[in-house]
Order: sequence, then C-alpha cells, then structure tokens
Amino acid sequence: MFNILLLLSVSFLASYISTPIIISLSRRLNLLDNPDRRKMHEEAVPRLGGIAIYFGFLVAAVLMAFVLPDVFGISFMHIRVFFYCMAAIVALGVYDDVRGLSPVFKVSIEIMLALAIYISGLRVNIISSPFGGHINLWIFALPVTVLWIIGITNAVNLIDGLDGLATGIGLIIVSSISLIAYRLGNTTIFYLSIALAGSLLGFLRYNFNPARIFMGDSGSLFLGFALSVMSIEGSHKGSTAVSMGIPIILLAIPIIDTFLAIIRRYIRGDSSSRIERLKAVFSADKEHIHHKLIKKGFSHRQSVLTLYGLSLFFGIAAYVSTYLKSSHVPYLFILLITVVILVFRWLGYDDIERKIAGIFSAISKKKL
Repeated sequence: MFNILLLLSVSFLASYISTPIIISLSRRLNLLDNPDRRKMHEEAVPRLGGIAIYFGFLVAAVLMAFVLPDVFGISFMHIRVFFYCMAAIVALGVYDDVRGLSPVFKVSIEIMLALAIYISGLRVNIISSPFGGHINLWIFALPVTVLWIIGITNAVNLIDGLDGLATGIGLIIVSSISLIAYRLGNTTIFYLSIALAGSLLGFLRYNFNPARIFMGDSGSLFLGFALSVMSIEGSHKGSTAVSMGIPIILLAIPIIDTFLAIIRRYIRGDSSSRIERLKAVFSADKEHIHHKLIKKGFSHRQSVLTLYGLSLFFGIAAYVSTYLKSSHVPYLFILLITVVILVFRWLGYDDIERKIAGIFSAISKKKL
C-alpha cells in the first residue's frame, strides 16, 4: 500500500506542479489552440498538456525502477522498448502541436512504433476467446497487434473534443486496467497504470471545464499508445493467452466513437469514388458522441460526466468479466451489445442505421 500511495502521489504532484509551467510557456511561445467552427472552445487555449502528463508518469516510473527494481522482472526488455516508444510518440505529438503533420506521416510513425513493440516481444499471439477455448493467431499476430495499437492510439485522439473528456475517460480506463492487472497478477502493468492514473488526475485539475490547457496531440497520442499496450499486457491470464474481450470492453467508448466516425464519414462522402470516400474518413466533423449529447441539450460538463459514467460502466464490466466462467461471459457481451445499440439509437445516428440496414437487406436479397 505504501508503494501504491508513493507512486500515485509522486505522479500526481509532478503533473500538477508542471502543468502551470507548461501553460505559461505555451502562452509565451504562442503555442495555442485557436477556436474555429468545428471546435467547442471560444478562446485560445494552450495545447501542450501532454508534456505534463508524460512528465508526471515518467517521474513516477523512474522512481518505481529504484524502489521496486524486481517489478520489471523478465519483462524488462519489452517494457524498456515500451518506454522508448512512448518518448517517441510524445515527441511526435509535440511536433504536431507546434508545426503540424500530415495524417499519413503520423500513422506511418505509429506503425513503426507498433512494430517495435511487437518485435520486443509484447504481442498478441494467442487469443483467449470469451466463448471458450483459445485461438492461435500465427501469422496474424503481427497485424492484430499493430492494428490494435495504432487503432486505439488514434481513437483516443478522436474523443479529445471536450474539456477533460479524454483525460477523464483515460483515468477511468487506466484505473480499471490497474485493478484487472492486480487481479490477474501482472505486477508491472499494475504499478505503471497507477503511475499514469496519478499523472492524469493531476492534469485533470487544469483540463476540466473550463479548461486552462488541452492535452493536445502530445497527450492524446501518448495516452492512446499507453492504453493500447497496457490494456493488452494487463489482460494476460497466463504466459501466452490474453482475452481480447477485456481490453475491447475497457476501451469501448473510443472504439465505438471511432467506428461510428469511419462509417459516418465514408457513407457521407460526396463522391461515388471509393478513393474519395476513403479520403473523407480523415476529414473532421462535429458528429462525435460528445457532440450528439450537446445537441440533445446536455451542457458541456453534463456531456463529459455522462461519458465518464458510461466509461465507468464498461470498466466495471471488464473487471467483472475476470470473475465469470467462460460459459457466462457471452451473456455479459449480449448485455453490453444491447446497451450500445440502445445508446446508439438514442443518440440519433439515423443515417448510419439506414445505411447498415440497406446493406443487410441487399445481402439477404442476393442470397434469395
């Protein structure tokens, strides 16, 4: 308990104290996120908050290496690569916040970092199915691992649209990861997630509405990358098997929002050309889940707190799933899918629903 409180306190204080320094520096260098028609804020806000989050986490992690040197154990190699990759993703985000980068270049770097994680030995080789048994991925282990990492990294980036939203959801997810890692005996990820939780909590004080600073790409890319790796490693039930159901449930909010964004932008593309429709996928809009809540009449804070609650629901569900027998897990998934469908319909994604219904109708007619 002393070690937990120590790491939590150190990461919290490091983030809490460094954030005002980053705010002052950003304003002095005019590194601000200016409002426009697709953004929700009305005043220029500093956007390098990711540096403070990373700093808080790094200070606690370094302390952990001295206080708890045995925690890393045999996983030291891929944990070391994980730290190198996190430093690289933060640097990528900082450069994007300051100078701007093309989506293709960012994704290319993310793929390289995901490959480094895979080569280090941190990968998904065997999936423990929620419906029982195991699936050996063989040659598909590489694409599954890489796609998961870059997918979640960018999913967290997409939900960073309201004050405190990505920070709070990230805090809930990483707290859930810590409980699951502790339950499954993954000490390394347990302590790392505690360190990240403290850093996020310290930053949230300045990021919650009305935000004095945004995490920017430096924060959202770092947070998404860290969560993508921790959620896999922290869900290990043995030396080789990982139930992908657990990280999928944990990260349900960013996964669902990203999936809806891809479908929505693709079907709304102006051109009939598939290439042009694919390009439309990368164009920003104001139809994310948090935007839908505001259109429903929710205030800024109410929208954020509602998504906090929904994320907490999924976090609890992921934790509960570790106690369930294999025969009972499908019932949990049915419940969660039902909740997702109900929320999806309530939010009013009518055009997507009609399009999906039309696809299934066309498929059924072909079969007949």
